[in-house]
Amino acid sequence: MYEIWSVVFLLVCAIADYKTKEIYVWFCLLNYFLAIVMKAVTNNLKLENIIIGIIVCTLLYIIALVTKEAVGVGDILIILTLTAMVELKVVLNVMMIAFIISAIFSIIGVSIGKMSLKTNIPFVPFIFCGNILFYLCKA
Repeated sequence: MYEIWSVVFLLVCAIADYKTKEIYVWFCLLNYFLAIVMKAVTNNLKLENIIIGIIVCTLLYIIALVTKEAVGVGDILIILTLTAMVELKVVLNVMMIAFIISAIFSIIGVSIGKMSLKTNIPFVPFIFCGNILFYLCKA
């Protein structure tokens, strides 16, 4: 159930990120807290996952501040929300796949002259693709 929820959540966020280059904070926080409540009610809540997710996202936020948002705050909220929905190892695998896909996309874009090294691209669509690929490969 949480896997399907994560796919739908990421689809909505990917469309918003692609079209507006914005992430809706309220939507992420709503899903984050709903996931925690649902897992607590069904005895599936692993507090260590929530704590590690908060720590990782805090570190990413510090990196975002230092690098002037090379990693966007919206992307960090997406990652935080995913840590509440699915296992941390799933989030790490999805992020690895997303980084690889975005790197390939960027290399091709720069190679054919459609992008420069300073071009900002929305990252959530890559997280969405990484999530789909992860679950397809898992099945």
